Amino acid sequence: MRREPGVLDAAAVGLAFFLALTATLVGVRAGWHPADADEIVYRDTLVLMRHGMGVYQAQRQALIIKEHEPPTSVRAIRPPTEYLVLRWFPPSSWRWLVGLVYLADLLLVWRLARAHAPPAGLIAVAVAGIWVLGFAPYLFLHAEVWGLPFFLGGLLALRPSPTGAARPWAAVGLFLAAACIRELFAVGLVGGLVVAVAQPSPGRAARARPWLAGLVAGGVLYLVHVALSLQVLSAHGYNARFGNEHRTLAFLLRLVAPMSSGGGELLGIATVVLGVAGGLRAARKDPAATIAVGASVFLLAASVWATRAYWSACWALPLAAFVPVPLLRSEDRDKPAAARATARAVTVAAAAPRQPA
Repeated sequence: MRREPGVLDAAAVGLAFFLALTATLVGVRAGWHPADADEIVYRDTLVLMRHGMGVYQAQRQALIIKEHEPPTSVRAIRPPTEYLVLRWFPPSSWRWLVGLVYLADLLLVWRLARAHAPPAGLIAVAVAGIWVLGFAPYLFLHAEVWGLPFFLGGLLALRPSPTGAARPWAAVGLFLAAACIRELFAVGLVGGLVVAVAQPSPGRAARARPWLAGLVAGGVLYLVHVALSLQVLSAHGYNARFGNEHRTLAFLLRLVAPMSSGGGELLGIATVVLGVAGGLRAARKDPAATIAVGASVFLLAASVWATRAYWSACWALPLAAFVPVPLLRSEDRDKPAAARATARAVTVAAAAPRQPA
């Protein structure tokens, strides 16, 4: 017996709430043990800001506490957006507040996947939820985590509204917000511009205009960030260089795994393979899939080059939204959700017994 879409949607939303709450409680229980080294920098920065220090000076001091030397490169200094928000909340609340981020992530993954078929939403939430559970114990103040909901929201805004209207400005605004939290998410703006100009239909300049505006705004904001960062850098000090880990098979498996286990590694490989395959298949009709796959593959490759395993917080969930696509039956995959609902209603009506006149 086939499940009704409403039942599957309710199950997916319920699962999203359950997994977000579980991840939050796992994080609360973990506290600061274990803690990623960079998490300590985020924490110390926020604590110093709560004692009256400016955001850039606080980041400098937190890095000195960690490395015993001052920073020398702009890339060591994060954009101030996340800090300026979280500084108003007590440290005891940060583990709880990130639960809202986890929930937003899972619900957005559900919305992205559900467009391909109701079962896809449930599968995608389950896959994404395992990734979130893997992050929760040690990765909750990283800018990659806090910027992700805006990036996922930008992907969703790439699809037409229920009235059929395009929403490029909404997508640009959300991608720009994500980039203001973590610069890596600027790939959304670049991807949007590429998709806009690559379409062969007329109106290329008009399609590119929102994306160019977003890139210009992001560039100006980044120049302001650079100017403020230069004031707290030193000529001599220390910065963790890119590629500071050996790119062994063990490292590569750890990079793509939501958790350190054989099952976690298999799930990570499946997320990458199925997510890329599903995104490429859906890209013919779904601009969100085009940018999700392009951005995720780029960030995954950058993660390998830079040996930054925690960048998986940027690319894993966008891929998880498209993991179910290769698993769907061809007729479910090729029909939009509205068309499937209409076809099902027609089938039910046709099968219903007719009343005698």
